[in-house]
Amino acid sequence: MNNLTLNEGQLAHFECRLEPVNDSALRVEWFRNGKSLPVGHRYRPFHDFGYVALNILSVVPEDSATYTCRAVNTLGTAEIQATLTCSGKSSILSETQHPEGLQKIQMLEDYSRYTRDVYQEELTIGDPKLKVEWFHNGRPVKQGTRFVQTFNFGFVALDIMYAYPEDSGTYTCKAVNTLGEAVTSTLKCYSKSSLILESQQPESLEKIQQLEDMSRHQRATYIEETTTQAPVFTQAMRNLQLMENQSAHFECGSLYLLGTQNLKSGVVP
Repeated sequence: MNNLTLNEGQLAHFECRLEPVNDSALRVEWFRNGKSLPVGHRYRPFHDFGYVALNILSVVPEDSATYTCRAVNTLGTAEIQATLTCSGKSSILSETQHPEGLQKIQMLEDYSRYTRDVYQEELTIGDPKLKVEWFHNGRPVKQGTRFVQTFNFGFVALDIMYAYPEDSGTYTCKAVNTLGEAVTSTLKCYSKSSLILESQQPESLEKIQQLEDMSRHQRATYIEETTTQAPVFTQAMRNLQLMENQSAHFECGSLYLLGTQNLKSGVVP
C-alpha cells in the first residue's frame, strides 16, 4: 500500500493484492493505529479474489493515522501498513463561496440608490419662542394617535396614520415667533367612494357576462303547418263475399291531410 497525503474532504483509497485467492478460511481485517477500524458509512473495506481495498469517504484531520491490513488463515498471519495524512481546512470560512451572489447582495444593500432630495424650509433653529402649528381646513389639527407632529432642529412634519374620508382637505403649517409668521399649504386629500361600483377586472366581467348569456342556448322553434281542408278519400271500398275462416281486407286508397291535428280515422261497423 502507498502512503497518502490528502486535503480535507477528499477520498482516501488503499489497495493491495493477497494470496491465496481461493482460501475459504482467509480473513482480512483493518486497523487504525493498532485498533479495529471504526464502523461507519465512511469506511468501506473490500475483498474479492485476492484484491483488498479500503475507501474512506470525505476524510477529516481526525482520520490521519497508520492503517494496517491483516490477513489471517489457518497457516499464519500477514500484515501491511500505510499512513494517511489529512490537512484540515480553516474552521471559519472568511472568503465567499459564491462571488456573484455576494456582489448581487451588496448591490441590493446599497441604500444610496434609494436616496431622494430633501427640501426643507429655512427656520430659525434654536429660537425658544418659535411655535409651529398645523391646521386642517383652517382649524387646528385633531389631537390623537393618528396625527403625529414632528418639530426638531428645523425639521417640521405631520404624519397621518390610516387616513379616512373625513381627513380630506387642505393642511396648512404656520410658524410664528416674535418677528413674524410664515404659512405654507402643501397637501390636499380627497376621499374615495365607499362603494366600488365599477369592475376591477373588466376582462373577467366580460367573460362572465358571456357565460350568463342564455340566448346562446336557445333552441330553434318549429311551427307546425296547419290546414283548413277537409279530409277526402280517393278510392271507395269494395263489398266482399267470403267463405268461413277467410281473411277480410278493406281499403280506401289515399287519404289527404294526414298531418291535420283534428283528423280522426276508424272503422264503423
